[in-house]
Amino acid sequence: MLFRCGAVKARIAKLSAILIAAVITNSAMKLKEIIHNLKQPIPTELISTRELKGKVIPYIKWANLTDLLDERAGEGNWSWEIVETTITPCTIQRQSTTKEGYIYTHSYGSRIILKGRLTLFGDDRILTMDSTGQEELTTADYGDPSSNAEAMSLRRCCAKLGLGRSISTPKPATKHQETSGKYKV
Repeated sequence: MLFRCGAVKARIAKLSAILIAAVITNSAMKLKEIIHNLKQPIPTELISTRELKGKVIPYIKWANLTDLLDERAGEGNWSWEIVETTITPCTIQRQSTTKEGYIYTHSYGSRIILKGRLTLFGDDRILTMDSTGQEELTTADYGDPSSNAEAMSLRRCCAKLGLGRSISTPKPATKHQETSGKYKV
């Protein structure tokens, strides 16, 4: 069967419009609604802790972040990519003085620095957030250096968009706390 050029173009235009409509209706949320959902509190069972320099630090595992992105932004309404990777080849040394007057040297080995990009697809707009993550190449921590740096970058992008920000931000004092003397405002 032969098609005239105009008929083929019309058919392609109609199929393209159907495809674009399907992509837009898949989102079904405006970007403002997605951001509002991301800013909701994190369930406590998804918050992990680790000790760092004598302090207990709360954090969210990267797998939990991706589950929360699926849940709060909608599956298929976000994407993650590594856009840049840098490896620092040299050791950096810096001297510090303690309160007691002792001088000691900090040595920083070669590091991997990743720049990640988190993109949210609302039915009205698209928002992209970039952030970096880094790790020493000789890390003794859990995981490998590139995975750790990528997880840090993802956490930072999520925090910039509101997801998980509440676990590391001090909460404002309530009236009860103000009067009890526990917190001063």
